[in-house]
Amino acid sequence: MNKKLLTQSLWIIFLLFVVHTVLTWFAIYWIYPWTDNAVHIIAGFAVGLWPIAFYDPTVLGEWSKRGFLRRLSMVLFVAIVGIVWEFTERRLGLSRPFVTSLLDAQMDVMATIFGSFFSYLYVRR
Repeated sequence: MNKKLLTQSLWIIFLLFVVHTVLTWFAIYWIYPWTDNAVHIIAGFAVGLWPIAFYDPTVLGEWSKRGFLRRLSMVLFVAIVGIVWEFTERRLGLSRPFVTSLLDAQMDVMATIFGSFFSYLYVRR
């Protein structure tokens, strides 16, 4: 287990919580809608570090079945976390019903998955 990656991920998530609170408090999400995608991309990056931290990151670069399955598991993990977040956000009423839609939720999940590719590139550097 790579504690450095987990620590970095937790710090990013903590900072995202602060940023999210400020963006919500000042209604910046509704003034500049693209900020939601940026936050989801950064969250995908942070969450993408979790599965990588639990296995040897050098395997990610292998062009083998094992390397492919590791990359796929990372993307699926991030997708599941993104989907669960969207359901939770709707269930708890954290999003405005007239602003969000199914298309918005799909875009949020896709932005989160897109962010996971940055975590792969970060570890591969």
